[in-house]
Amino acid sequence: MYRWGWNNNQWELQWRDFYYYDLNNNLISIVNEMYQGSIWIVIRQFLYNYNTNNYPTSVIVQDWNGSIWVNNGQSMYGYDSNNNLTLQIDQDWNGTSWVNFRQTIYTYNSNNNATGSVVLDWNILTSTWVNFYEYLWAYDGNNNQINEIYQYWNGSSWVNSSMNQNIFDINNNFIYQRKLFWGGNLWNDASRWMFSYDLNNNLITEIHQFWNGSGYINDMQYIHAYDGSNNQINLLSKFWNGNTWVDAQQFSDTYDVNNNKLSETYKYWNPQFLYWDNLDSTYNYYNDVTGIADENNFSQFLNISPNPSSGIFTVTSDQEITAIEIYNVMGEKVWSGSSSGREKTEIDLRSKSKGIYFIKVIAGDKVSSQKIIIE
Repeated sequence: MYRWGWNNNQWELQWRDFYYYDLNNNLISIVNEMYQGSIWIVIRQFLYNYNTNNYPTSVIVQDWNGSIWVNNGQSMYGYDSNNNLTLQIDQDWNGTSWVNFRQTIYTYNSNNNATGSVVLDWNILTSTWVNFYEYLWAYDGNNNQINEIYQYWNGSSWVNSSMNQNIFDINNNFIYQRKLFWGGNLWNDASRWMFSYDLNNNLITEIHQFWNGSGYINDMQYIHAYDGSNNQINLLSKFWNGNTWVDAQQFSDTYDVNNNKLSETYKYWNPQFLYWDNLDSTYNYYNDVTGIADENNFSQFLNISPNPSSGIFTVTSDQEITAIEIYNVMGEKVWSGSSSGREKTEIDLRSKSKGIYFIKVIAGDKVSSQKIIIE
């Protein structure tokens, strides 16, 4: 796979990736090369191992130093009898041996819904695992997640931090989320989201409101539109100016007769001259029989939680994630990184401003872009 980058008003060839598979179609290695001048330079490789059920048991990341491959990092995975991921251990290479970095332990209920995840960091002074933070989840009879509690470790016990309470309609559509924060002895309102859907269960409106101490006040809203094939063709965002909703940004997509996405266009509302400014953000996608896999299908198996978040969130995919990029609404890249081929990656954007961002997740030959919100 070849990757191009925009530089000085033109597209430039920058990267290429080679993918290798075993007889069970498991991805066993990825080799990254960077284009410099007129030659390709080998940069990094990812090596994958699997159990007899074809679930990954480890991913090793190695960098090329010009003559040999040098270890960089690795992740190791454990599963229960239902093939649920129960353990992930991340390690760094110190030059001579592997050193523990982070451990995540997952628990599940009888329906194989994740009920908790505990993250521990390695203390190099005591050579022990130390609690860092955890998530606790609860579900309704339809396996919809109705409650999420985030807690941090204060050195001796778990302390409440935030909670999301979710409500679903009879079609299992997510229609309401109430976000609360822990005030020391009770839960306090912070904000809420309200969602509505059309008869095809397509999301058509999202409204976000803040709690001001006595009631909820409008903050922002999103309006979605779809074509006859249920492809989203327009997303309009608005903000509340204290009296009325004001246009802010607009994203438009076009599709061909086979529902392949052809273009994306981003515009923002110019409040001074009262018209839409078309930013230089139109992208064309050319689909081929042997080309990139359908983005919409991949998105169905990609989860970003919590979203909205305070800046810390987790990206989970049904397959190993190769790379992640995050952009602000102006199209500027604010974060990028490799996930070392893990299926689950935690991202911390607490240093960034609150607002809307767009995350691009690359997993093998699949690419998906989604909206995330930091509040």
